Amino acid sequence: MLSSDGVIMVIAFPPIDPEARVKLARTAGADAGPAAALW
Repeated sequence: MLSSDGVIMVIAFPPIDPEARVKLARTAGADAGPAAALW
């Protein structure tokens, strides 16, 4: 899965719908934790 890339895209190009951003963040959150450690 490319959740880390998805998070980066969300930060760089947030969707117009705030709820969509939150939903995407929650979905990728599980993989975003370990990915954030690399940063």
